[in-house]
Amino acid sequence: MKLEERWHPYWGPKDERLVETVNKTTRVGYAILLVGGMVTTYYAIMLDQVANVADRELLTSTGQGVFPVQNLLLIVMLLGAFVPLALQMREGVIDEHSRFAQAERIPWGYVMLVSLAIATSLGFMTALLRIVAEGQIVGWSQVAWAGDLAVGAVFFGLAFGLSVLVLAACFGSAIERRRKLEDQLDD
Repeated sequence: MKLEERWHPYWGPKDERLVETVNKTTRVGYAILLVGGMVTTYYAIMLDQVANVADRELLTSTGQGVFPVQNLLLIVMLLGAFVPLALQMREGVIDEHSRFAQAERIPWGYVMLVSLAIATSLGFMTALLRIVAEGQIVGWSQVAWAGDLAVGAVFFGLAFGLSVLVLAACFGSAIERRRKLEDQLDD
């Protein structure tokens, strides 16, 4: 909370209409994640139950014809993230703070900063989790440290580029949509 309070002067005050819109779209994403997570968990339980009753192992050729639980979870997570984003863009909202909500052009400094934070998080997490996975599977003496760090660096680069593109597109779309809404109100 202290870190967020330090950024309030930079972000500017919150617009009540925008806060309401962001809250509404966030609730949609939360519902998708909650229900999707429950369905995914229930599906995983049913797979395990049927495999145990049939005395079959899922991690063998039997499980090859099964829709993977992690794919279902990935679909749920992507829907939970991108559906609210699409709803916000449709409303012409990208942020609830007036500094960015009223932007007439894309705030490139903010886009770069957020993209750097996203890319750093993903690159670090990718390298760390690959190292941990290798350590558990092949043993710590067999971990390809340089290769795992290189994979993390590649993911950093991809995440940075993609984040810049997506955030810029979101700001551009929200700015354009807000202008159209303002034009409709003027007529």
